[in-house]
Amino acid sequence: MEFIIIPLIAAALLLILGVSGMVLLELLYILMLLILLLMTVFFLSCAVFVLTCKRREAELARFEKHNKFDTAVYLCDEEEYYNIFPAENIMRERIYSKGPQKVLIKRGKRSLAVDRHSLFIIISGLVLSPFSLAVIAAFARSIF
Repeated sequence: MEFIIIPLIAAALLLILGVSGMVLLELLYILMLLILLLMTVFFLSCAVFVLTCKRREAELARFEKHNKFDTAVYLCDEEEYYNIFPAENIMRERIYSKGPQKVLIKRGKRSLAVDRHSLFIIISGLVLSPFSLAVIAAFARSIF
């Protein structure tokens, strides 16, 4: 909620101080471009992470609260691996299946796993975030 109220108060103060609405729109477009650029970099780093993983067969052990969110925990070779993204709550039974399944495993300081659902999120983000960035940049260029 604070993410909505604070920018609205800042925009109202800038309008009171005499900043034009067009400048506020330009700032909004710059903020959107910056967020989309950061999302693109995030999904590119996730893709690099996936490329360094090894494909293994693992089994869903349980869901555990990890960094304030429920996370799927996979068991592979007697080791536990936390999923790279938080677990979904809405369609949990359809997304996370019991039994052996192929996951991408990364061993290191933090043992992480990438399941099919996380791989779908990364691929979708790799496609949609640069596309959205290009669309917003083209729209901003045509207006300003």
